[in-house]
Amino acid sequence: MYNIFSYFLICGFVGWVFETTYVFIRTGKMTERGIFFVNHNPGFYFPVLHSIPVINSIPIIWGLPIISIYGIGGCLIVLTFGKI
Repeated sequence: MYNIFSYFLICGFVGWVFETTYVFIRTGKMTERGIFFVNHNPGFYFPVLHSIPVINSIPIIWGLPIISIYGIGGCLIVLTFGKI
């Protein structure tokens, strides 16, 4: 079970790297892909923080840099062709 989860994370991360790089080369902009989110500044969620410019300028980053469909596909390939 740990191996399958590891394959999921590795394949999902590699897929995220390739897809994000491809989109960056094509459009020239970083995009939010997968379940890796760069959301608004903390002041967007907590209006009290608008008065503190240092904290308000830092974006909140959360999630994992993986795309789940690549992880699922990698797991299916390993489980199907693992014996070969």
